[in-house]
Amino acid sequence: MTPLAILLIGLGVAGWYAWHHFKVLIEESGRGPSTPGFTVEIKEAGKHTLWLHTHSTLENEPPTSGRPRLPGQAHVLIQNPDGADVPLTTGGMQSTKTTGFDTAVSLGTFEAFTPGNYHVEVKGGGDPRLLSVAPVKVGIVMGYAITLVGICAGSFVTALGALFILLRRRARALRIQQGW
Repeated sequence: MTPLAILLIGLGVAGWYAWHHFKVLIEESGRGPSTPGFTVEIKEAGKHTLWLHTHSTLENEPPTSGRPRLPGQAHVLIQNPDGADVPLTTGGMQSTKTTGFDTAVSLGTFEAFTPGNYHVEVKGGGDPRLLSVAPVKVGIVMGYAITLVGICAGSFVTALGALFILLRRRARALRIQQGW
């Protein structure tokens, strides 16, 4: 009974840890329309991802069909707090994120060297689309994953150790009872 309780408590702690830290993974710096653009407050310097939201049930937007992207002549313009243009780096692979009823695809990443208000706008993009900016969280996610694996492994090893001790004591008690 004790090993099972140790294992269940450990898994409960791991579940609480995951739930408690999940908020950081869905955190955005800001969101707004592609035209006329929006200002986002970036609190920490570092890499950030520009997301194009393709479907949001809460905002009653219809889902797009095919691979979502901005119109062909669209040009993303990001300006730092000093008004200088910040280059948007697009990769060959496209990331997708889904949180609840909200789905978005990455348009690319940019480096914010200083915290402050950044202006994001799409020129020549046709109808306004919903965009958002979020910090890149690969290191944070890996740290959470390692911690969760450690909590689960630690509780499993502790439960096995408790089971081993329990079985040895039970075997010793049986030997004493039988007079060995």
